[in-house]
Amino acid sequence: ATNDGQPGDKSKLDSLVNQFINLSCQDFIEGKTKDDYKAVAPIYTVKLKGAKDYELKIYPGIIEKNGDKPDDKEAKPSKYPVLSSENPYPFTLSSYKAEQIMKSPADLVVKKEEDKKQPPKVTKPVTKKKSAPKAAAKKGGKKK
Repeated sequence: ATNDGQPGDKSKLDSLVNQFINLSCQDFIEGKTKDDYKAVAPIYTVKLKGAKDYELKIYPGIIEKNGDKPDDKEAKPSKYPVLSSENPYPFTLSSYKAEQIMKSPADLVVKKEEDKKQPPKVTKPVTKKKSAPKAAAKKGGKKK
């Protein structure tokens, strides 16, 4: 449960925990130590508490520049630097693996019934087609 009492979604939490069970680094960051990251704020931190506590800190992603578009503003990180309480060396995770871990807490709780309801569908108002004006009654008197 969260601090405010919302229960966790068991299947989503199990999936997240499985990400850690099968966690393997993409590569180690050569020439860097954990101390090199003390001045950098992680973008995501996971703390698992149990018989033993674990912590994983994910730092801003690394965008590898290609010769094609070195200044591409929409380029996405290909990997993320990571520190783990279980490893003395900084390493990287692929962007796919890191993004599987970096879930919003709101995505990991059981949704309330009112949150599950779909918003009402907006439909266009039905408009009646105007019919052609009726022919005016013929003027004329009564037949004698």
